[in-house]
Amino acid sequence: MKPNDATARQIEAADPTQSTWLSANAGSGKTRVLTDRVARLLLAGTRPENVLCLTYTKAAASEMQNRLFQRLGEWAMMPKAALRDQLVELGTEALIDDDYLSNARTLFASAIETPGGLKIQTIHSFCAGVLRRFPLEAEVSPQFKEMEDRAAQLLREEVLNEMAEGEHADVVAGLARYYTGAEIGNFLGAITGRKSAFRTETDDSKLTKTFKLPNRATRHDAAQIAFIGGEESLVDDLVDACKNATKSYQTVAAKLKAIDLTSPNLDTLYAVSPMLLYADKSSKSRNWPQSNHKSSVEALAHIIDDVHAWMDRAAAAFDYLNSVGAYEKTKALF
Repeated sequence: MKPNDATARQIEAADPTQSTWLSANAGSGKTRVLTDRVARLLLAGTRPENVLCLTYTKAAASEMQNRLFQRLGEWAMMPKAALRDQLVELGTEALIDDDYLSNARTLFASAIETPGGLKIQTIHSFCAGVLRRFPLEAEVSPQFKEMEDRAAQLLREEVLNEMAEGEHADVVAGLARYYTGAEIGNFLGAITGRKSAFRTETDDSKLTKTFKLPNRATRHDAAQIAFIGGEESLVDDLVDACKNATKSYQTVAAKLKAIDLTSPNLDTLYAVSPMLLYADKSSKSRNWPQSNHKSSVEALAHIIDDVHAWMDRAAAAFDYLNSVGAYEKTKALF
């Protein structure tokens, strides 16, 4: 019987002579295909000790190993006709003869007797095995043990508490300004995963250069980027121009007019941002006014370049704030 399209694709994916990238939803048969692939490798004469399967989780590794041993065990005891049917479903119909069937029955014993068993492992356990084989090159003790995520989290919290109560309390206080609660746990986990990046100290000038900031940069400098003088006059012109524009533009102008622009600061920047920027703090200049609002386009034509320039400056000010924030968080690490 000819297999349907889905089954045919699974048989093709299980062919060990092909390099295959398999992507499918949960429960759609990925583990079945991988198990079929290993079974076909063994049927083709590959020794069990030469097969390596890597998974993300221990549960997945255990599930795959159980399925494979169950299948090989069933083959060892299965009647000849039933075994032939299973091998046909596996996609090896053209190879089936008496010797092929006899070989299939011996695979369970071969897998069981393989020193160390079939290598169906998580990525972590495989890497740990490599490190144990080359401890000198990896600069680790051959007796090391893998730490579970929960144990690692508890250890990081213990170290942080000791630092907070000891001579490094100021360092922890600096971190606490930016990271709290569960967030600091995730942050510490990220640091320990990249500890080599923190082996060399850095100075303030390197950090400011990295984030393209001037020396002694502060958040309050952002206001000087957005407000260069003349914004009050521009808002007055905008209010007059919007008298001939639609209601939505009149509302924007009225909201800007209600903001005190005599001595603009960081609070002023946040106050004008809803009118000048989108929610992600990008400039509205490319789509303000909208091209299909012809009366508004005509009404604002004589000042629109200045309004767009202000919008772009406000967006640049928030880009600057993001850079300063990243700089401050990074500085707290050193």
